[in-house]
Amino acid sequence: MLREILFGPQCISVFWGCMLATIALTPLVIVLARKTGAVEGSGYRKIHCDPKPLMGGLAIGVPFLIICLVGLSHPWLVYGAHRIQPPNLSVLAAGCIGIMLLGAIDDLFCMRARYKLLGQILIALFVCDSGYVIQFVTIPGMNQVELGPLLGVLLTVLWIIGLTNAFNLVDGMDGLAAGIGLIGAVGLAVLAALGNEMMTRPYVSVLCLALAGSLLGFLLYNFYPARIFLGDTGSMFLGFVLSTIALMASYKASTAVILIAPVLALGLPIFETLASIVRRMYRGHPIFTADQRHTHHRLLSQGFTQRQTAIILYSVALMFTIAAVLSRLLESKTRSLWIPLVIYLTATAGIIWLAGYLRPQNLRRTLEQRQRNRLLQAFANYAVLHFNNSPSSESLKEVIGHGLPNLRLVWLEATLEEENSRLLYCERQGAFLAEAAPDDCIGKIQVSSAQGVRLVLRYRYDHKPDAYEAHDINACLASMFSQLQLKRIMRDAHEAEHQPVQ
Repeated sequence: MLREILFGPQCISVFWGCMLATIALTPLVIVLARKTGAVEGSGYRKIHCDPKPLMGGLAIGVPFLIICLVGLSHPWLVYGAHRIQPPNLSVLAAGCIGIMLLGAIDDLFCMRARYKLLGQILIALFVCDSGYVIQFVTIPGMNQVELGPLLGVLLTVLWIIGLTNAFNLVDGMDGLAAGIGLIGAVGLAVLAALGNEMMTRPYVSVLCLALAGSLLGFLLYNFYPARIFLGDTGSMFLGFVLSTIALMASYKASTAVILIAPVLALGLPIFETLASIVRRMYRGHPIFTADQRHTHHRLLSQGFTQRQTAIILYSVALMFTIAAVLSRLLESKTRSLWIPLVIYLTATAGIIWLAGYLRPQNLRRTLEQRQRNRLLQAFANYAVLHFNNSPSSESLKEVIGHGLPNLRLVWLEATLEEENSRLLYCERQGAFLAEAAPDDCIGKIQVSSAQGVRLVLRYRYDHKPDAYEAHDINACLASMFSQLQLKRIMRDAHEAEHQPVQ
């Protein structure tokens, strides 16, 4: 039955059709992204140095939505000889449109994290309101655990939002999120074909293979060296689709049952999310603050190239998927369930060791950085509160000027990225050295403020920092300036630049 479903004419044609459609659409999306300004420049957390177009998710999402619409028009398209009951494709299509719009707005205007999270919650609640709510949690070899309505909705929302943001976390290197999503989609297609619900599983397999085909086509443009990125349009779409399809694949009558298998199949993004939360708490960073210590960053710092890093993480994702499929195949053989568990734990231990998460020297360094990060974050919070209560150029200079010693900087300059107008210049009196500053004492990052104002920050350290301290200071500045309400002083600076000389 597995072969009949996955290698049937409908699945094969959908896979190839979506792949070719994405190959044809991606160059058009590149042009659209450049014309609309959805381009990501380099920054302190970026691996690349040249600007790259975003919104690549449009080239993946459009073919997928077409498949959903075709499924709505022809409800027995997948399995012609049988009347197959499709899942609620209108819910999936509406959710995909909503999450892609949310991501496109963020790619274009740099939406604040809280508003983006609110949009994700509303879309997840829409899925719950449509009837897809986890009511039982089933683990092979164990009894079902029944959830109440409130806990079921909460777990469903966390599942959708967690995976939506998990793919956003792994989308930090050429081809990484798309490749992991491809492996996860194929894994879910196999799991759906192995499921017990004959009335819905062919549709779920077709949806997964449609997504897999598009991702394979997109990788032709996204694998290193990438010509386009998924952007939030694509990474959030990818996480939402896979999380919702996993719900639909395990949906039985009026009860959704999440098995351990889908969790294993999507294990790498879940691992990255948990590792990021633990790491940021341990280092004294807020858990929603972005950093440059993700698994792929760590592997790159170990000397692996981008291609090697991608292949390593693809291999881990593949091992997780194999463990997921084996857990489904062996779920009736309790004594053999240790096999997928061993595969999963081996893959997890391997990536933890390769990335250096638990090496003693790294743990000691993290403890040393914890106190510094707390002080930096306290200063950033103070600066944001003080300035936003009284937004003016003088207020900003006062706050930053007094804070430079805490940041261990001797000067800082904030410039509007597009207009090249200087908003701020501060220096510590008497702190300049007579000789020119070496290159490793000069810093530069690009950030977007709370109101979408794009800035270039240039600054000079009063010492030669190591890579970890430089990153922590960069993160503090990025966190602070991303929360400042700069529209008013931007207007004042613009008027000052164009004021006629008396």
